[in-house]
Amino acid sequence: MKYGTYTTLNSKMSKLLQPSLLFALLIITISAILFGNLYQYLAISDLIINKESENSILSRNFNNQITPEIQKNIININSLSSDSIKLSQNINGLNQSLFSLSNAHQNISITLFNLNGFAIAESRSNNHLLNAIQKSDFKIVINNAVNKSQLISFSNHSNSKFNYSSVYSLIPILNIDKSDVIAVLGIKNNVTNSIEIISNSQRLIMLTVLFGLLFFYLIVIITQSKSNKLLKEQAELRIISEEEIRYHAFHDPLTHLPNRSYFQRILSLVMSQARRNETLIALMFLDLDKFKTINDSYGHNVGDNVLIEAASRIQQCLRECDTVARISGDEFTVILDGISTVDDAELIANRIISSLNKIMKINDLEFTIGVSIGISLYPLSDISLEQLIQDADIAMFTSKRNGRNMFSFFEQEMLLHSKQRLKFEIDLRQAIERKEFILHFQPIIDMKTDEVSSMEALIRWRHPTHGILLPSHFIKLAEENGQIINIGSWVLNEACHQLAIWHLAGFEHLKISVNISIRQIDDKNFHSYVLSTLRKYNLKPNKLELEITESLFLECSHTTLKTLFQLKKIGISIAIDDFGTGYSSLAYLKSFPIDRLKIDQYFIREVTKDDDNAAITQAITSLAHTLRLGVTVEGVETVEQYKLLKSQYCDAMQGFFFSKPLSVKEASELLQSA
Repeated sequence: MKYGTYTTLNSKMSKLLQPSLLFALLIITISAILFGNLYQYLAISDLIINKESENSILSRNFNNQITPEIQKNIININSLSSDSIKLSQNINGLNQSLFSLSNAHQNISITLFNLNGFAIAESRSNNHLLNAIQKSDFKIVINNAVNKSQLISFSNHSNSKFNYSSVYSLIPILNIDKSDVIAVLGIKNNVTNSIEIISNSQRLIMLTVLFGLLFFYLIVIITQSKSNKLLKEQAELRIISEEEIRYHAFHDPLTHLPNRSYFQRILSLVMSQARRNETLIALMFLDLDKFKTINDSYGHNVGDNVLIEAASRIQQCLRECDTVARISGDEFTVILDGISTVDDAELIANRIISSLNKIMKINDLEFTIGVSIGISLYPLSDISLEQLIQDADIAMFTSKRNGRNMFSFFEQEMLLHSKQRLKFEIDLRQAIERKEFILHFQPIIDMKTDEVSSMEALIRWRHPTHGILLPSHFIKLAEENGQIINIGSWVLNEACHQLAIWHLAGFEHLKISVNISIRQIDDKNFHSYVLSTLRKYNLKPNKLELEITESLFLECSHTTLKTLFQLKKIGISIAIDDFGTGYSSLAYLKSFPIDRLKIDQYFIREVTKDDDNAAITQAITSLAHTLRLGVTVEGVETVEQYKLLKSQYCDAMQGFFFSKPLSVKEASELLQSA
């Protein structure tokens, strides 16, 4: 649920709740009043019943006590007038008797009536009972009492339904033989105080119920308010959570750049706009050079900081309308929207290369990296989004093959080359299974004895359509796609196997030299695989020499260096192949576990004709010997080269002057003939 939606619903609920709150308050008030009135009705009803019962009991007691006296003094009293009755001496005696009876009972007053409804005697000097009886149609009451000779009770109240003041009872007085009614005894039970108590209780109950319901209502309102607040907080948290999930779904967590999914959405939109507006866009595919070496050498923390810095520098090189995304690892893409010409893309590409070539300072360390860029343009050709990305990727690989740290625009020839490369890569993956690889061996001659001291194992690929292929045709591809580990393991195993055969044939002094890639050394299983291979063929470690290229120095990680030291520690020799053409420095020669330098044949071709080349080979040899390193010269093809290099005290030589690379059979025959 979006926050706006939640706010709208909350507003609607508030509007709906306002009349509901007023209605609830009205219901609470009415409920309190009804409950109070119900209590009053039940209490007064119960009171009247109790008072009538009390009057009934009192009437019996009074009747038994006063009836004889009334029977004695009431003769012919019913025929007297009202004034005559008041003057009668007998009546005064009855007044005293009635007063004595009522005085023992609080709130009780007694009146004696004749059959004509005149008050004969009263316990108190008041006419309230007579007034009440007259108002209640005394004749009907007397007739009922006379006719039925029973107790008649009624209540006196005002216009208010529950405002009772007294409960009245009339008791017929019979003559001595109980054949006729001679008088009526009226008992008035005053309930005013009890009614007041009930009314006070009613008000207290009404207030208690009202405040109780209001308190409960307040609790409900507070609970509802807290629930609404909690729901709002949960909704806000859910919204924030959804936004975070949505953000992380479309952004790289390290650089906070758009990820591959978001990049493709943006690219699709930009391509649609470019088609509609007939504008030009450029897609750049970037791959950082030397990043893997930094990441492996200094750890992922440093590597992550390098990526963050690289992303920041790329962004600074772009316009506001451009987009940069991190696709994976050290790969980035850049969308240049609405460029005028191809020159705009070239300008930005050069700007990015220049920015990334500047020194990076990470955790007190300094690094330099490069970037290989491939660029594809749209809509110069009507292609899909996937094809546009693929074209930029192909152009990027072209930049890498052409020396790295540069940019290349996609051309159709690249696509053809890419398809051929893909087919070639598939063939390469199947070459080991099809047993298409073979080894050739080139002898290495010891200058002290002029005898074959070692053999360098050189791989060849018997391609089913292209024939015999040298390593230069497929090793670089194998390193790029990871096949170099399997191929290198096969070479090491076959070379050691052949060396074991030659040892069994009597050539125990012979060593084997094998070229290895940095990808092999970085493999966590490489060290154990080398040891297991030596044990497998019962070879001593000092009979194996591993050759690495100078470029490894620039890509060497802590893991690589550790592995090389472990191999050297057990007696395996480490040689730098093609020395002099790469980026070696004295620091590398001192810090790396190196046993031998192999001078590249580039210096040997003109060594007898170019004094500079001769001086270089002499300097390398002297340097190596000073560092207690052996020297092997590659590419010796003439006797003049042989004599000059031997005079410079090179330790070993190899080249066509001695022998071309030989098959297993030819190499074995050479050893036999020697």
